[in-house]
Amino acid sequence: MERRCEPRRIPYRVSAALAAVAAVAGCGGNGGMTGNGPTIASVTISSSGSATLNSVGETLQLVATAKDASDAVVPGATFSWHGDNPSVATVGLATGLVTAERSGIVHATAASGGATSAPFQVTVALPIASVAVTPSSMVIANGKSFTFQGSGLDAVGGTLSGLSFDWSSADPAHAPVDSSGTVSASLDTSAPGAYGMGPITVTAVEPVSMLSGGADASVAVYKGWTFQAETSAVQVDVANGQYVIFANTDAAQHTVVLDSGSTLVGAFTGDSAPYHANLAAGSYPFHCSIHPAMKGTLTVH
Repeated sequence: MERRCEPRRIPYRVSAALAAVAAVAGCGGNGGMTGNGPTIASVTISSSGSATLNSVGETLQLVATAKDASDAVVPGATFSWHGDNPSVATVGLATGLVTAERSGIVHATAASGGATSAPFQVTVALPIASVAVTPSSMVIANGKSFTFQGSGLDAVGGTLSGLSFDWSSADPAHAPVDSSGTVSASLDTSAPGAYGMGPITVTAVEPVSMLSGGADASVAVYKGWTFQAETSAVQVDVANGQYVIFANTDAAQHTVVLDSGSTLVGAFTGDSAPYHANLAAGSYPFHCSIHPAMKGTLTVH
């Protein structure tokens, strides 16, 4: 008699357990799910109050909301938070609580189930405590200009935005400054004793607080420096402690070297770096070490 093989029956409780395991394996982890709930398609952020904080330690609670593809709110979602500028404000990684540290802007984002919110901007605007002008000093070639930058700082060194300043110069005849902080160097080199000016204090005043800050501007003697025969050597007059800027008027590199051997200005094209004429009164012959026929005399008064 032929023996027939009957399929083995699996008890109901065992097959149900296997089905549950298969269901979990088919999910591939949470895969953008909240537990076994719907897939999160988007995350948005709102706040419990104003997005501008005005004192150190002030807080703002951000609230994240997760939604599915049909724009329905996904309940029970959890979020991880991130802030891009912790020196300005910290953002609690699990809570979304923003705490002000110093003036500036921070952007917070919240993520859940593979979706991340758009950045939410929080501004920290502490009261102004001081005014700074940068750079703190500048040498400006005669006939040229340079723009200083004013900034307001809070008590912990944060930079305030949106401020304007009133500018003034201690010597408007030689270093006038306009409303944008641009100083124009003005020196009549044909006048006796016009050997350079400065340092001249340039001041920025914040008109609401009346706080001010300053920087030093110096007007440099400006001389052309190009291929010349010894008979047409350039003459440079400068006061002790003032500056000279050499204007290279051809395409070749030049140097400025005293005949005694000291280098005043290394190889340059265009305008040279400022040379500080901190020398005793007298005349100092110089030349270009690259083109020895280029000669001149520096007279210090």
